[in-house]
Amino acid sequence: MRKLIVANWKMHPGTLVEAQKLFERSVRVARTLTTCDVVVCPPVVYLAGLPRVPRGKIALGVQDVFWAEEGAYTGQVGPRMAKSAGASYAILGHSERRALAGDTDEVVAKKVCAALASRLRVIVCVGEIERSGDGSSALFVKHQLQKSIHGVSKNLAANLVIVYEPVWAISSHKPSRLDTPQSTLEMTLYIRRVLHTMFGATIAKKIRVLYGGSVNAKNAAGFLFCGGADGLLVGASSIRPEEFAAVLRSASKLA
Repeated sequence: MRKLIVANWKMHPGTLVEAQKLFERSVRVARTLTTCDVVVCPPVVYLAGLPRVPRGKIALGVQDVFWAEEGAYTGQVGPRMAKSAGASYAILGHSERRALAGDTDEVVAKKVCAALASRLRVIVCVGEIERSGDGSSALFVKHQLQKSIHGVSKNLAANLVIVYEPVWAISSHKPSRLDTPQSTLEMTLYIRRVLHTMFGATIAKKIRVLYGGSVNAKNAAGFLFCGGADGLLVGASSIRPEEFAAVLRSASKLA
């Protein structure tokens, strides 16, 4: 399976001109890759202002969509709107959305179903807030995953991408000794078992499971090779062109 690298720009950069320059630098590297897929998710206001790239080189995504297509929902963006503006992917359930915008598992599930119905590929983030060695972390992730994709039909499940996002590893602003490729491998295998139970072996094999902790050029290869991840959700490193280029090259070599 080809590795999938997703750049989450969050609320960066400050202007459309800067966004265009940053995107162009990512495209230059992505054009040279033949063994991995790249998705860039800028702030939605920049989406229509970024150039279209030949299919297969680099795709665009959004960082969130609403669960309704249209209506009296001030400030929201519907999935069909996102798709018409050029998005092929949507990130849903990111820990920052859950914490800052109050997105519950039930809200995430409604958004996931709406986005899939609009033919977007959906990147669903799950992960525990605190690390525990007694098995409760795995149980938390299992329940969060099940609730966040509740209602997804088997015929659309192959369009899901699941991100294991250990919140405890990225909120401390310092490296954690517990955030290792080995711990990620255990969780990615566990997530795959949950998907197998929900959708069956054939469909589960088509769903990529990514790592979405504190990714950088130094640790990317470890999480991809030893951590069993099918790709990476990259945050801060994705807005640093040289750093992101190094991440992409690492993924391309391991794909």
